[in-house]
Amino acid sequence: MIGLLQDGYKVRARLREFSEDRELEGPLAVDINNWEGMVLTALVNEPNSQRDFRNAPGFSGSLGTREAYSHVESQIRVLEEIIQSMKDKN
Repeated sequence: MIGLLQDGYKVRARLREFSEDRELEGPLAVDINNWEGMVLTALVNEPNSQRDFRNAPGFSGSLGTREAYSHVESQIRVLEEIIQSMKDKN
């Protein structure tokens, strides 16, 4: 899970590089989708956590880089909470 969190930080950093909002496309859009898919797959045995990650705020259907940044930022916070919760269980 830590590796997935680090991947999320990398995606967020790439989104931060855009100084103005623009349409999200190309390799970055694919990387975001791949990262989300890997996290959801890793959480397959944790349906509540999976739901929380999937429903993280910040995405309203827009495909802009600002909207994507906000959504990824929210997903990272949720993933950090999930990881902490898993550590607390052990």
